[in-house]
Amino acid sequence: MAASVQQQHGDPPYGLRTKAQHDEQQQQLSQHRGRLQHVLAGAVSTVLWCITSSLLIVYNKQLYSNNFPFPLMVTGMGQVFSALAGLLLAASGAMPVRAASSNPSDLVKLAPIVACTAATMFGGNAAYMHLSVSFIQILKAFTPALTLLIGVAAGVERLQPGLVVSVLLIALGTG
Repeated sequence: MAASVQQQHGDPPYGLRTKAQHDEQQQQLSQHRGRLQHVLAGAVSTVLWCITSSLLIVYNKQLYSNNFPFPLMVTGMGQVFSALAGLLLAASGAMPVRAASSNPSDLVKLAPIVACTAATMFGGNAAYMHLSVSFIQILKAFTPALTLLIGVAAGVERLQPGLVVSVLLIALGTG
């Protein structure tokens, strides 16, 4: 009865909470939902990546086992498809688009990354023509250790006990 009397007098039905407390609780709940959606999206995309990555490995090996001698073509087609998928996601609004850099020096900075990415994809596809899938996976498992060693040699990483242990656990755990 007290609640109906308060409502008749224009007081909000928040019980013992004030409107500010109610709004703060709603904001916290909204933030929690946002974090949960972010974690869920990350988990789903990771599972999808694992599945499609494994399917791609098996399909590449099957393709090259049937005497398909064009790893550069497969690399190029992969890049074209990735570009088209990115454009489609941007056009549909599913992926936010940032303005491109107008600084010409950024192209010079990106050139080594682009070249290494292309070489990595070409080399990875060419490896399927000569190596078994299981051996390729063993080599991929060693990538974090090799990356750390190259980083140390380039002076961008320092060998620290915790880092070395972590990289070895990754390399040995996935190999």
